Amino acid sequence: MSEDDAETVENCQKNIGYFISYDNLFSTWIKKGQDFSVGDVRDALNAFNRLVGSNHKNTFDNIFDTLAKGVNDLGSQEGERTKAIKGLIMLINEIPMDNKQNFDVLGFVYEFLLKNFAANAGKAGEFYTPYEVS
Repeated sequence: MSEDDAETVENCQKNIGYFISYDNLFSTWIKKGQDFSVGDVRDALNAFNRLVGSNHKNTFDNIFDTLAKGVNDLGSQEGERTKAIKGLIMLINEIPMDNKQNFDVLGFVYEFLLKNFAANAGKAGEFYTPYEVS
């Protein structure tokens, strides 16, 4: 599916509020491997904003602004940003999400990020108490 299929785009915009083309899917980025770049993320964010249905602008408009701005904080050069985002994508891809887990996947991701934020800040005790301890 791509933006070229106007009927599909319009149907998605009407029924779910937005359209995301195949090129902008997480699974497509994984398949790109070494060909993935930070430009793919920027293109996807711009496409999402452009392809939000007119009746859903209030719901989805600017929803990824913080992410778009944060991409620039991942490094001073495109290569550094690409490497950081690739690492994050590969990390997310390793999270088991086949509904066979006996834990909340979103909660797991949240705790992982919180734990690593606290560790990187050098103040783990002040910001994060591991689940096992609490």
